[in-house]
Amino acid sequence: MKNTISLFVLILFSCFTMSAQEIEIKGKITTYGQIPVVNADVIIQSSSQAVKTDEKGEFTCTCQAKDKLTFIANGFIKQTYKIRKKHDGIVNVDLKLSSKAGSEEKAIKAAHILELDKFRELVKLGPNYKDYSKYSTLIEALKNEFPSLKITPNEIIIRGPNSISLSSSAGIEVDGILVGLGMLRSLNPDNIASIEVIKGSQTARYGTRGANGMVVIKTKN
Repeated sequence: MKNTISLFVLILFSCFTMSAQEIEIKGKITTYGQIPVVNADVIIQSSSQAVKTDEKGEFTCTCQAKDKLTFIANGFIKQTYKIRKKHDGIVNVDLKLSSKAGSEEKAIKAAHILELDKFRELVKLGPNYKDYSKYSTLIEALKNEFPSLKITPNEIIIRGPNSISLSSSAGIEVDGILVGLGMLRSLNPDNIASIEVIKGSQTARYGTRGANGMVVIKTKN
């Protein structure tokens, strides 16, 4: 009798432990950082079960701690996301189009994209395009997107493994024109097409103005 009770308690404890390790994940899959990817497959590694994203690109699933989620959609590069043990339950994935020709049309034909006009416009801007409209200022965008930058009220300093003690201002170029930091404060993040931080030998083409690195910005206009 005692052995039966002990076995029952052990099974009950095991079930409780397994359920305690389960995590509810809510996420969203987009492309170009803003366009929902609809009807994409989210595959849970531990159970091999799959859920699909809705019309907003959102999904909900239950998985184990340290589990893995794989995201698959026609025309896009497959991605895998590892769940951390103490995960906050939120997963945001930005799927990249495949490098194969016609991948954007595959995505459209598979009904993964509902915002067709916006999607085609971003495809024309190229794979390196990134949406900065989520930031209220361009300075905020620089701080979040490029942690290697040290931004003071008067200058931008590019830090890195080879320039950690660098104390001189980096050059700032907007649409081919050398500008000061004050100019960046007047630019709308929604109007930014690309931002590139250049350092090392790549700055040679900028001559002396690129001696301390360059922050190169191109606007949509």
